[in-house]
Amino acid sequence: NSLAFTSANAVLTDVTVSGNLLDLSFNNVTVLDDITISATMRNLTVTNNDELTAFDVSDASIADITFTSNEDITSVTFDHTANTAYVQDGDGHNSTDFVFTGNVDVTSLTYSGEDVATFQVTGNTALATVDFSGVTSVDSTTLDAVDIDVSGNNLVAASITETSEDDTEGTIDDGTSGMSTIVDLLVAAAAENTS
Repeated sequence: NSLAFTSANAVLTDVTVSGNLLDLSFNNVTVLDDITISATMRNLTVTNNDELTAFDVSDASIADITFTSNEDITSVTFDHTANTAYVQDGDGHNSTDFVFTGNVDVTSLTYSGEDVATFQVTGNTALATVDFSGVTSVDSTTLDAVDIDVSGNNLVAASITETSEDDTEGTIDDGTSGMSTIVDLLVAAAAENTS
């Protein structure tokens, strides 16, 4: 079963979800301030919750995540366990998608995951620091290319010097942005997309 919180739940300020479920969504919950999830589940959607300031998924097991246009939250950590073993209607899901867009006050983002098929971090205009070192692998089961888009944020590198296409050549000084933590993901995606 799935669970959806919407604008009809206008008085909710804090939500804690545990147990087992399919999809969980929070869309336009007017005064929602705090989300804590420890459930084993498939898809999480958190969209247009403008009062949200606290978010904890450290004890959760989740596959696909969409986190968009939540205006007040300033720091988000996705330190959940990636759930790639979920089976629905007899079909296994062997990959994970991460979409993090339009969260205009977020300055810091940490994401951990595995078997990534889609990785989109775009339009977070204040986002200045990231840590993607916990992304351990890309999806190798699909015929589609691994899709990575990190753009429109406020990530600033001190300097990048590339001397060849070989990722071992050249230097990167990412300052305090943490952009160097995406290198392993890019290398894995490039290898998969050219195989």
